[in-house]
Amino acid sequence: MLRFTLLATAIAMGSAQTLTQAETAQALIDKVLNGTADDWTYPCRPIRLPRKYSGFHHRWWRHGGMSQEDFMEDLAHGFGGDEGRVNVTGDVPPALVSWGTDGNANFTWRFPDRALNNYFRKAFWNIKFCMWEHGHNVEFTKYDLFHAHAFSFEHDGIKDFGMVFHAKEYPSDLFTGVTGAPFNTSHPSYPVRNILWVASLSQSFLIDSDNVATHPLMKPDWLQLGQADWMDDYYNEVLKARTVDTLPFIAMGSRLGGLNYFTRPTIANLTGTNPGWCDFDEVFFA
Repeated sequence: MLRFTLLATAIAMGSAQTLTQAETAQALIDKVLNGTADDWTYPCRPIRLPRKYSGFHHRWWRHGGMSQEDFMEDLAHGFGGDEGRVNVTGDVPPALVSWGTDGNANFTWRFPDRALNNYFRKAFWNIKFCMWEHGHNVEFTKYDLFHAHAFSFEHDGIKDFGMVFHAKEYPSDLFTGVTGAPFNTSHPSYPVRNILWVASLSQSFLIDSDNVATHPLMKPDWLQLGQADWMDDYYNEVLKARTVDTLPFIAMGSRLGGLNYFTRPTIANLTGTNPGWCDFDEVFFA
């Protein structure tokens, strides 16, 4: 039934879908930056920056000049190369690195500042709360939300950073090579499984894949209906998966690797250890 529903939706779109994948990605970024993305996304509450960037170290004492600009500079230093990174290859269990999303880093790493690493942990929890606020659900499991893909881009004369988070990663009714997920593509929260985070806004946005305007984000430009039966089948499978492609976002600037977050129960599950032996959750880049 889902296949025919998607097919009918795509046919109804017809020639109205004129934007390429790259143009749609740029349009989404522009909408988010201009505050006009409500028709394509469900905005989340902004993530509070670490206290050192708020202008205050303590309740009554002003800190010397730290600001959002410093936050962006620290991100640039870490994302810019090995010199701004702490190698944590020996600290992160290999099973987590293997399961997590990989990137272009020479090693598994974190930011030198613990506050920045905690910020990205908060980014995951911010998404979970945002899902709940909009009537949806996401879990921190090896099947659901545990990773994001980072990229850089420029606008208004500044270098900015973004991430595309993928939730509901391994639905049980798609061939992903991973079995055992307690959800499938019919899950009510599946249409918002893609989330865009923008550093300069310190905010995430749930991408509405039920909106046909966002469909180019999920398929290559060459994939069109009505060319061949096999292509129609593939078209519907791609839209069924509802996975926002990260390549058009990376093409705006640079690929910055992957962010991974695993809670203690998931660490125990992936490493085959007792949950009581896991002292804390893990957030790292690869």
